[in-house]
Amino acid sequence: MPKRTDEFQTLIALIKHQLAPEGVKVTESVELLDRRTGKKREVDIVLESCWAGDKVVVGIECTRQARPATIEWVERMAGKHDYLPTDKLILISKSGFRSDAVEDARLRGIDTYSLEKATAANWKNSMNLKEVAFLHHRLYPSDFKFVCEETNPDSFQIKLSEIILHFDDGERVVPLTYPIQRILTDPDTHEKVNAKGQIPIELTFREGTYFLKTDKSRVIIHSVKFMLSYQEDESTIELQYGSLAGAQVAYGSADNLFGKVVVSIVEDPDGTGKLSATVLPKMSKKRKR
Repeated sequence: MPKRTDEFQTLIALIKHQLAPEGVKVTESVELLDRRTGKKREVDIVLESCWAGDKVVVGIECTRQARPATIEWVERMAGKHDYLPTDKLILISKSGFRSDAVEDARLRGIDTYSLEKATAANWKNSMNLKEVAFLHHRLYPSDFKFVCEETNPDSFQIKLSEIILHFDDGERVVPLTYPIQRILTDPDTHEKVNAKGQIPIELTFREGTYFLKTDKSRVIIHSVKFMLSYQEDESTIELQYGSLAGAQVAYGSADNLFGKVVVSIVEDPDGTGKLSATVLPKMSKKRKR
């Protein structure tokens, strides 16, 4: 099952990562094993640390609904975590909680928080930032050509992301996206593409490498050729001010060529700001929570 997220969950994960003490691991969209069903359940954010030699796991669930979170949502999340290996549950609602939901959570030992409105004046050193600029660049592969023992490789009814390379007569398998991703993250490749704007790439494979078509027939593949281009986009993000569990934050988002940029700035003890940002890839369907 693919990991799911949304803008609010990602924002909370950024803030928690910035606030987390040293030694605390913050991970978004984690699958944990349900002791009752034996199946994995996704938790929005997981905090992991050690205390007196024991591992401590805190689960955080988020909701971005326009109305305050209800007692039914609290009950549903509590029931979910009854069988998950989490030692503590925190619930965060973008629109606050109904009073009975807060009381029910308190009786269960669950902490509830919301991203409350605030102003720049709430910072120790008043923040004057109204917006931030975010410059994002990436390498973009295109125009793929397959060199195969096949009369018409362009007719394959298979997506690039679904091609699995088989080596050593099938003893070892690797998705084709793995070697492509290594190229995309190589600093030397970035320099070459940045200097020229676009460069050709060819991946060659050892003799006998193959992949399977949708009808399960083998296709011997010798190489893959593609063009690698440099793309750049700049976003201007208007900031809102708020507070979460007593911490002062500034945050915002904006769409760009690559997806949605989410930015958070969290106040340090000395009154300065610590900035983090991430990009949510474009999704074909919106996820309601």
